[in-house]
Amino acid sequence: MPFSQIMTSPEQRQSPRFRTDALAWVDTEDGSEARHCTLWDTSEAGARITIASPSDVPQEFSLVLSSDGKTRRRCRVIWRSDEQLGACYVAAADWNWTA
Repeated sequence: MPFSQIMTSPEQRQSPRFRTDALAWVDTEDGSEARHCTLWDTSEAGARITIASPSDVPQEFSLVLSSDGKTRRRCRVIWRSDEQLGACYVAAADWNWTA
């Protein structure tokens, strides 16, 4: 598909994304230390993060959104690139992080 056609394709996401650029962590819940990442953008349905070696992140993980580890979302990887990954949330949040 030509780049010009990609740029004019209609939006296919379930919900609008909001630019975030915030510190977050990936917790693989296997006993290893949580990995630092950058929360690039978010939506009601998922998130895009920048992280070293996205291929090492398991298919399901917890995205930790607070330094105390209490605010987190369970995620499933949808896509990966060399520096980023996109994930959908496995369950709905009981709080509104976009407000």
